[in-house]
Amino acid sequence: MQYFSIYNSRLSRKNEMSDFDLDIRMNPHQSEPYNERGNKRLSVGDFQGALEDFSKAIDLDPKYPIHFCNRGIAKFYLGDYKGAIDDFTQAINIKPKNAWFNLNRGLAKCFSGDFKGGIDDFTTVIESEPKNVKAHILRGKARGGFKKGCYNPLNDNELISIFQGDSQALEQEITEIEKSRLCRMLNNN
Repeated sequence: MQYFSIYNSRLSRKNEMSDFDLDIRMNPHQSEPYNERGNKRLSVGDFQGALEDFSKAIDLDPKYPIHFCNRGIAKFYLGDYKGAIDDFTQAINIKPKNAWFNLNRGLAKCFSGDFKGGIDDFTTVIESEPKNVKAHILRGKARGGFKKGCYNPLNDNELISIFQGDSQALEQEITEIEKSRLCRMLNNN
């Protein structure tokens, strides 16, 4: 799932939290070890620990937008949607043309009840990346208030046109999105 960094490719070389702790002890003034440990903590559901690590990474390198985005993800999972929106906005301010940041902020806005703001963020992504399937699906779900069954991507002509009528490829993309933890959460609302 691209719009929420639950797993990080760098994690594949480390298995134990002690590996991340050692990196931090060896490099206490660098932001990256805190960011990596924060990603690991996200992947195991330790959202408070992840929040602390990403906050430390921001303290050490406040100009790196990924740290703000990752902290926003931790805040999102902790239910602090306003804080998540603030962090995603900070990431966008540092790197304005990043679709991932806008997708994340759009989700946080929707969860806070600001569906119009979420739709605006998803639309921003679609305007810059017309073939971003996730943005199309999330915008469709946001238009229906994320109610279960409110939106069927297979009936979305704009989305189908991206796949040039290949509904099987579209179904495969939808299946991948629906497998994600976040979409299961959204469908329970």
